[in-house]
This record gives sequence, structure tokens and C-alpha cells, in this order.
Amino acid sequence: TPLTIAIQNNDTETFKILIKYGALVDFRMNSKYYWMTPLHYAITIRNREMISLIMKEGGCADLKDSRGYTPLFLAVLNDENEYIKLLAIASTNFKIVDKDGNGLLHHACLNNNNHALSLLIDCGADMNTCNKDGNTPLHLSVLSSNKEMVKKLITRGCNREIINNDGKTAKGIAGLKGLTEIFEILSSFNSTLIGKYYIYIYI
Repeated sequence: TPLTIAIQNNDTETFKILIKYGALVDFRMNSKYYWMTPLHYAITIRNREMISLIMKEGGCADLKDSRGYTPLFLAVLNDENEYIKLLAIASTNFKIVDKDGNGLLHHACLNNNNHALSLLIDCGADMNTCNKDGNTPLHLSVLSSNKEMVKKLITRGCNREIINNDGKTAKGIAGLKGLTEIFEILSSFNSTLIGKYYIYIYI
């Protein structure tokens, strides 16, 4: 379609003209493109200028493509940190998951994207959701040996005692993998809630 071509060519002026004369900013592409909207597509091809323009023109952050992905979900998958916060503020749905049950925070952890993790937590994403393996974002942070993500999750108050389908807590995984420093972080802190953050103290 003309809108799709404008996005591909980063032709912002043509895009604006098409919208001005009645083109739908949230029209659906065909099945080859998973029935994406222009916003989905701009994120997929990493066209940041068009992402900004589409959102300015009223593109919806909550529409799903045929895979069930919203623009925010795709931004997290693609590590588009510049737009994750903007999309998260515009979004009302933080419960999107993929076929493996991985949600927004799971993918931030799988990508070792500390910045996205912080942004999504700030916007209200649930830190304690489990994927099909029973793993929470904390489990995945340990599996990725990402100490900073582990600290971020526990200082924001995630549940450290959730057991996955293998019968393991995040601390149990750290012990099995020989991740001594992470194991100590998970086992040697007590918390005191101050505002929306937890202050952790060694015991």
C-alpha cells in the first residue's frame, strides 16, 4: 500500500499527506506481514523517524498483530529502548506473552536489556509472571548470569520464592550453576520498603 511504501522509504512527507487525506494510521497490512499496523511495521524495520511520526499521528500502541504482539512487545523484542518508554506510557496492556509464555519482562531479561527492564517495571509490568517453564524474570536473569538484573528485580520487590516447573527457585538455579555472587545476593539480603523501592541490607 502507499503507506507501507512511505514507511519503507522513510518518506515522512508522503505519509503525512496520505493520513491528511484519509488513510488510516492503524490500517492492517496483509497476512504476509502478520496483519501488522504501520506502527508494528516501523518498529520491525527499526525506522525510528517513522515510529515517532506514526505515534504523533495517533497510532495505537495496544493493537495486536496475528501473532498476538503489540507494538510495545515488538519494541522490547528489538531492544528499541528509545521507544519502549513512550510506547509503555501509551499502552494499557502489559500482559502480552509469546507462544512460550514469555512476556515483556521475560524478553527484557532474555535480551539482557537492563534499561528496558527498569522502564517496564516503572510502568507497572508484573515482575512475578511465569512462562510455560514456570520461570519468572528473576529465574531468567539468573540463567543469564545477569547480576544487575537480579539486583534490580529484588530491589523492586519481586517474589524470590517462586518455584519453576523443575522445582527450582532463582536461588536454587544460582547454586546449581555455581553463581556464587548471585547466590549470595539472593540469600543474604533482607528488605525494608521505602516508597516504591526496597532497601536491602545484608544479614
